[in-house]
Amino acid sequence: MINWKRPVILVEGVFDAIAGKRNCIPLLGKSLPKVLLKKLIEEQKVEDVYVALDQDAEKQALDISETLLSFGKRVFFVRLQGKDPSQMGFKVL
Repeated sequence: MINWKRPVILVEGVFDAIAGKRNCIPLLGKSLPKVLLKKLIEEQKVEDVYVALDQDAEKQALDISETLLSFGKRVFFVRLQGKDPSQMGFKVL
């Protein structure tokens, strides 16, 4: 139930996506699946992508950010200060 006309938030797990509530996509890991990358690229209305992976996945988050930037998306790298998106909750994330 993603609204492709609004900004998308990429997170690692299902509980992170539940905490984020709106337009959060769980990667179920630390890498961007090819199917999701293709969907993000094809959806011209998706301009903004927030990458909010756990702190231990910072390198992977930067790699995902660079990939999306190379396809013309506006990417926001969310640096989590020792917390997990599921711990931060909807208001902070």
